[in-house]
Amino acid sequence: MDKVELADAVYARVFPMIIIICTVIGTASFALQNYSQAVCAFLAIGLAMKLNGIIERRRFERSERLAALGWNRARNPLGSY
Repeated sequence: MDKVELADAVYARVFPMIIIICTVIGTASFALQNYSQAVCAFLAIGLAMKLNGIIERRRFERSERLAALGWNRARNPLGSY
């Protein structure tokens, strides 16, 4: 497993956990009337989603670039046959 695959595996597990934690913190802060902390938590979710879009686009571009070099690209979770 190379560094890119390891980073993708860690990212796929950590990103959803960060979103859930920020959602819980933002909701709890809003319920406790700490609005500035709630706004910061929800802004963090928005920025994380934006960053996720950038990362997914770069991952797609990398797979396209490798495909142009003759590598097989996976079109589904099971891989290509």
